Formats: sequence, C-alpha cells, structure tokens
Amino acid sequence: DGVDSDCDGASDYDQDGDGHALAMPGLGGDCDDEDATIYPMAAEVFYDGVDQDCDGWSDYDADRDGHDSTRYGGGDCNDVDPAISPRISETWYDGVDSDCDGADDYDQDGDGYSLALPGLGGDCDDSDPSIHPGAVESWYDGVDQDCDDASDFDADKDGSDATGYGGLDCDDSDSLINPEAIEAWYDGIDQDCDGRSDYDADRDGFDDLRYGGLDCDDLNSNIRPDAVETWYDGIDQNCDGASDFDADGDGHAVSGHGGGDCNDQDPSVNPESPEIWYDGVDQDCDDWSDYDADRDGHPLPWDCDDAEPSINPEATETWYDGIDQNCDAWDDYDADGDGWATPQDCDDELPTIHPSAPDQPYDGVDSNCDGWSDYDKDHDGYDDFRFGGTDCHDGDASIHPGATENYYDGVDQNCDDSSDYDADADGYDAAKMGGPDCDDTDASVHPEAHDEYYDGVDANCDGLDDYDADGDGYRAPSGDGDDCDDADASVNPAATEILYDGVDSDCDGASDFDADGDGFDASQYGGLDCDDSDPGRHISCLESSPLEPTGCATRSGSSPGLLALLFGLLLGLPRRRGVSRP
Repeated sequence: DGVDSDCDGASDYDQDGDGHALAMPGLGGDCDDEDATIYPMAAEVFYDGVDQDCDGWSDYDADRDGHDSTRYGGGDCNDVDPAISPRISETWYDGVDSDCDGADDYDQDGDGYSLALPGLGGDCDDSDPSIHPGAVESWYDGVDQDCDDASDFDADKDGSDATGYGGLDCDDSDSLINPEAIEAWYDGIDQDCDGRSDYDADRDGFDDLRYGGLDCDDLNSNIRPDAVETWYDGIDQNCDGASDFDADGDGHAVSGHGGGDCNDQDPSVNPESPEIWYDGVDQDCDDWSDYDADRDGHPLPWDCDDAEPSINPEATETWYDGIDQNCDAWDDYDADGDGWATPQDCDDELPTIHPSAPDQPYDGVDSNCDGWSDYDKDHDGYDDFRFGGTDCHDGDASIHPGATENYYDGVDQNCDDSSDYDADADGYDAAKMGGPDCDDTDASVHPEAHDEYYDGVDANCDGLDDYDADGDGYRAPSGDGDDCDDADASVNPAATEILYDGVDSDCDGASDFDADGDGFDASQYGGLDCDDSDPGRHISCLESSPLEPTGCATRSGSSPGLLALLFGLLLGLPRRRGVSRP
C-alpha cells in the first residue's frame, strides 16, 4: 500500500525481498512478488511451468522461436535451435527437419523414396512424385520413370535406342533385332538394322539373282550389274553375260585372244568394217595408214592431195597452175616465196619486193608494191622537188602545191614559197604577225598604197583618220565632221577667224566681209555696209527714214532720191554671205 508499516526500511512493493518491486501495469518488475526466486534477470529454468526471469516467453520455448517444444505439446522438434520450427521453410538434403513436419529430408516430392546418392539407388527425380524406383516406365517420353538409369528409347533393352528417337534399333520390340545383331541372309528380316536388302549378302546394292535380283555373284561385291567390267580376265564383273574378250560387243574377239579386232573399244572397228579415211581409225584392221588414201607412200598431213598420187612432198613444182605439186604449202602464185602472190606482188622474182616490204623512198624501186611514185614519200600525189617534183615538203602529205594554204601557222602548205603571214599577197606581212599590213585580206591595203580620203579605208596603213585629210584633228562633213575645208589644216572650227581675207577660217559659215555680222558686206569689199564695225549702220536704214539727215545717205553726201534708186538695185542682186571653196 506504499506504507512501511513494520519500519524495516524495505520497499513496500517487494514483498518477497528479492530486490525487485512488483510489476505495475505498463512497467516492468517482479512478476511474482511472493517468490524471491522469481524476478527479472533471474536464471530461467525451462519446462517447469514457471517464468523465473519474468520475460513473458513460454517456459516451453527455450530457443524463443515462438514454438513450444514437441515434448510439451508444442510443434518445435528442436527447442534449442531457433532456425528449426514449424514456421521455417524446409532446406532439403541437409539432414535437418527444419520445418518439423517429420518427413524424410531426402524425399522432397514425398513419394516415399529418398533422393538417389552416388553409388546407391534411390529416387532419380525428387521433384516429381511420379518418378521413383517403383514406378511403371512409360517408354519414349524422355523420362526415366522407374529410375533404372536405362535409355527411355530402348524398350526391348537390347542396348540400342529406337530409330524413331535418334537410335539405330529398327525393331525396339525385339531384342534380337539391333545394329549389333548378326544378319541371317535371305530370311526377309533385317536383323542388324542396316536398312539393306536381306537378299544382298555382299551389300553391293543388288539382290541375288536367285531371289529376283540381278547380282550374278552375291558373295562378291565387285561383281554386280553396275560394276565396271574388267575385260580379258575371264570374269563377268557386270553380270551382262557377254564375252569377256569382246569389249565393244561387235562380235569379234580382240587380237591376242583368238580374234582379229584391232580396237576392241570401238564396235565400228573390226575386220569386216568399211574403211573411213582420215579419221585416224583403222576401221578394217588392215594396218594401212589411215591418212594415205592414194597409197603414194606419203600420208596426211604431208601429202596435200591424198586423192592424187602425183601430188606429194617429193613431186616437182609447176608455178602458176594453181596446184601445189610438192606440198610445200607455198602459194602457187608466189614463186619468190616472200608470202605475197601475184598480182599483189608486183615482182614475184625478188622476195625483197612485196606489199609488206619496207619501201626506201627515192631509190626508184617500188619495194612495197603500193603503186605510188618512189619520189612521193608522203603519198600526196606530188613528187619531191629535189627529184624534179613540186612538193616542197615530201614528209608531210598535207603540204603540196594543191593544198589549201592555212595562213599564219608558219607553214607553206601550197609550196608557193610566199610568206605565210601575207594572206593577200601584197608583199607585206600581216600586222598581227609582226608585219606592217593593217588589212591582210585586201591586197590594195598596205603601207605603200595610195590612200584615197573619205572612203573609210586606211589604204596606206598610217593609222590616220580617213576623213581628216589635212590632219588638223577635225573630220570633213562626209565623215560626220564640221571641218569646212579639209584640204587646209589652218581652217577648222577651232581656228581664229581673219576677216576680209576671203577665207572662213573658223568654219562658222558667216561672210568673211561682214565683220559686224549685220548681214551686209563692207562697202570697201563690194558690199553696201558703209560701216562694218556697227551692226546698226547699213543700207537698210534708208527704209525707215529716207529724208532723215542722220541716214547713211547724208553721211555719204548722196541725195535721198539717188539712195532710193541704189537701194532698189540692191534688192535685185543676190546676197553674198561668204566665200565657198572646193
């Protein structure tokens, strides 16, 4: 009650005096305060039903894995190892029953058979309960149900798998039939499973003749219908029943074996065959050369006409008859033997003269028979000038008197011996080739030609303007210029006018005798202007004031009537504004 009633100084909550107060809700403490052997940290004594250390764990769960020992009604088959209990997953094949289910640790599939160990029998597949030593075998499924370690594809247990499953046993229901069995011939059974006919004992691919086959000797594989016959040994290797001494089957035995057949590989060759010449075959076996049909003692290819005995290598040649009597293969029209016949060979007596011979020009001999002049090396139709011809360059067919001249290339193509730079043949080379001729297409244009002005042609090639004859720098009107006298260099639009000399020096078109420009020449040069320095004083002033004393007539002392008469006369005369020049 929290009161030390007996004043012993001990805790009022430690009745048993074990030094641990009574446990309170939510707090640790002495779980049995009436027993001093029971308190926290006390040594636990398992399996006595008492919780000595007050930890709250079952007193029957020593390994504290949450499962009481099987000895006290629990499921823990090993209460000293927390890794062994019903809640633990089984680890197979370690010898420990980890989940405490009591099953064989070596029988995972629970079929009653432990896993097979080396050298011992047992369950060969412990993950499948249908597979164990007592199971019934199901053949050809690839599974060894009865764990006998025998092949699942060898039902007759003869040591050979069935052919349908990669093996060689052609009858897996009969242990006497397998690849290792001894074959019993001609009984219709393939004991050794080799797939061969039971009627082909020598295994040559052909059945015995006695059992419907074609093999005439079924004990010798070298004797069969497709065998290569070995002739003349007295054995019928190919079973055809023919004579072994008549290989070509022509009815004649070979020479040396009682017959006269000189070629027993060819049925067309025998003593009764007709001879065919020149095929290299002695068809009738008479031993005469097959290449000497005319029997002159000279066979082909030496005899060039084997139908005529007079033609052979020893005969005398007759030229130009078209027959090669001596069979030397020379053309009968090539007597000099140079390889060229007439008429191509222009001299059939000299072998150095023929179409392919090298021709030495200028020796007078047509060595190559080309028909060209021997003095025309370049074959342009013109002989060399050194030998009486006109070709100035006989090494170039493009150069000859008939050639078209190609000017300005430095070559005299037409052999006229004129300058190649004077196309118009005026004696002057073209300016573009270093000469003085400014127009090499016109023979009338050259430095010594007469230059006719105003025709637009620089005939003398002096480079001057053809419309400026006087060379004053101004063109004549015919050249769209304004020089009024192109024969006089002092007369041009830029010249200074000199009055009263009769020359229009500045080409302005005005009268040289009308200094004041009033349209009336001075009276001292035949005009009517009495004062040529004043454009306001001239003969026309009488018209406005004929009686006025200030007029020209008053100054001259003439009467008005006389002046009027003179004025009338002037009106009838042409007016002169200048002096014209040719």
